[in-house]
Order: sequence, then structure tokens, then C-alpha cells
Amino acid sequence: MLRRLVAERAKTAREGVLLAGSLVERFGYIDSGRTYIICDPDEGWLFCVVNGKHWLAQRVGDDQVAMVANTYTVHQVDLSDSDNFLASKDIIKYAVSRGWYNPKEDGPFDFAAVYSNPDSASSFSNFGRQWSGLRYVAAEPIPPGPELPFSVVPRRKVGVAEIMQILRHDYKGTEIQSLSPLKSPQESGCPICSGATQTSFVAQLRRNMPGFPQGGVPLDIGIVYWACLASPRTSFYIPFHFGIPEFPTGFCLESQRPSKIFYDEKVSSPFQTDPLQAFWMFSNFYNKVYGASANTISWVKTLAEANEKNAFTLQKPVEEAACRLYTKDKAAATQMLTNYSNGIYLSSVEAMHRVLSEK
Repeated sequence: MLRRLVAERAKTAREGVLLAGSLVERFGYIDSGRTYIICDPDEGWLFCVVNGKHWLAQRVGDDQVAMVANTYTVHQVDLSDSDNFLASKDIIKYAVSRGWYNPKEDGPFDFAAVYSNPDSASSFSNFGRQWSGLRYVAAEPIPPGPELPFSVVPRRKVGVAEIMQILRHDYKGTEIQSLSPLKSPQESGCPICSGATQTSFVAQLRRNMPGFPQGGVPLDIGIVYWACLASPRTSFYIPFHFGIPEFPTGFCLESQRPSKIFYDEKVSSPFQTDPLQAFWMFSNFYNKVYGASANTISWVKTLAEANEKNAFTLQKPVEEAACRLYTKDKAAATQMLTNYSNGIYLSSVEAMHRVLSEK
């Protein structure tokens, strides 16, 4: 509900942070350790929420990359720097009152050290995944261990395809590009995409793009949601522009949590290419290939990456054409984007059918 309210009502990432903070302070939050990513084309924030009515957020620098696992990653905090830090007013005072932080003995306020669950913070499955992700992009070597930086300067600008590669990382055919030799098994990090990964997405947020009209690209075209309805290790990212009038029919089923029995029956049934049942089709495909041989997994990844490469190749000319048409006929422009998404979606359906029919 918190994510939905922010998405519906906030016009900027900073406004979203402040809105989420006001909601937490007013209504409270049921758990600790959760971090939300709140971004717009200009800013990106990590919003950390604490059980009760406290929160803290840090802005990710324009030339930085941040990774989040299942624990807090915000450490040193300067609450006087409102350009980069926002928080509930008594975030430090509350920690002192609970005996979690003593300014005289503990030194500068470290949010993660004070508010994290110690077991989660020290779990290798958490900081190991954060470290694995950071090592993909970091310009400088990062020592292994739980004391990781909030963000790093990347070797180069990180694009959508590279983020997809990071999210697919499973140590079975996907190797981390390390800047230093691995010295021990633990230093190999741990999988980002694991058996517990259910879905994935990449949000592409753009306002100004080279080669496009001056004055900025309409957000209907500049914002793209690359959705993957199953584990990205064995599935496909499909692009959807913000301005499309509707998702493909198969993505628009009524939201309803199925029972375990119903879910198991659906995903274990024979695979059928039914574009009107996107979630069940991708879930069924995942069920059929996740435990398959390394060769099959490699084949699926090859097909997925080829499908996404085709999407990237088509993206620029489609968006250029949509931009030219947008001011004259917005409906026609957004329909062009819808057709682009549908084409990539149907090609992924064809790829899944090919894998299982030739397996």
C-alpha cells in the first residue's frame, strides 16, 4: 500500500520520500529492515523504514550506484545535509531512548549499525549479495565483509542490459567481473538470483536523451518498465513504456492470491503458449526449466538475452518515431509503443515454446 500511495501521489522522488515518511509517522509500519527505492529521472533515494513510526532516507549520488540486500545499507548520516538525507525528526533521539545508541561511546551515528537486526546485518546471504552486485560495477576493488559502502563509483555508466545481467547472477553460467583475484570461497560472493527470487524488473527513467528533441522527452516515452514475471535466471524482460494505454491482456488479470494447491497445479500442468495468461505461462515455464541441465539453462539465457537485445535495437527508432508523432497524435504514438511491447512479449512466448518443444 505504501508503494502504491507514493506512486499515485508523488510527482518527484524527493516528494515521494517525504510522503512515505509522513505516512509512516502517521500510521506506523509493521516491520523493520525494509528499504524502498524511490526514484525519478533526476534523483534516486533509498528509503529505510523501521518498525513503529521512524524512517530515514539517503540520496544516491548522480555518479554512484547503490545495491540493497535484505538489510539496511545506509551507514554514516549527516542530518544537517537535507540535500542528501531526510528522516523522522527523532530518529537519533529514539535510538538513544531505547539504549541502542550512546553518542559519547559509539561515536558518529551509523543508522545501519543502530537499527539493523544483527542477524540480518551479519548474514552472508545479505551482505554477500550486496557485495556481489557492487563488484559488477565498482571502479575500485571492494574488500569482502559486512562493512560495505552505501554506494560506489562505477567503471562506466551502467545501462539496462548490465542491470539485467546483475539481476540474473546465479554463479551457474554467470561470472562476476572481479577487479581482483578471489582469495577464498567466501570471497566469491553469493547468488543475487536465487531459488527464492520470484519476479524482477528494471525501471528505465529518462528525461533528456541524445538525439531526441530539445526540451526533454515526454515521460510517457522516457520511462520504461522492463518486467520479468518469473526468476530472471530462466525468464524474459519485457519493456512497457509509461504512456501505453494498457498492458497486454495477459498481464491484466485481476489480482488475487492463489492457494498453494491451485498454484502447484497450474505450474506443474503441461506447458501451453497462452498469451492471455502471462503470469501462469511464465511461472509454468520456470517450473519446467529451473532445475534442468546446465545446457538447457544456458540455452534459455541465450534466447532471453537475444530477445532483449532485439528489444534494445528496436527501442531507439520506435521511440524516435513516437516522439515525432506525440505532439500531433498522442494516442497513435502510445499505440506504437504498445505494439512494440506486444511484439517483444510474443517473441518471448515463441522462445519458451521452442525450448520446451525441442528440449
